[in-house]
Amino acid sequence: MYRFELWFDGQCLHEDDDVFESEMEAMEEGIESAVERINLWKMENAWHGETVDDFDIRIKEVAA
Repeated sequence: MYRFELWFDGQCLHEDDDVFESEMEAMEEGIESAVERINLWKMENAWHGETVDDFDIRIKEVAA
């Protein structure tokens, strides 16, 4: 079982409470979270060209 954390510029922006069956599934959710964050920044006129590659998506294994 796996969870993800979304990091940007040395800060944890999101630590997910959901548990995923595979690392791949957790990574896909992390990428989706980064895309949502970018879209939020765009709506708030706070986007400065950041891309998903600028985020650090950390996958953590958790006990079942």
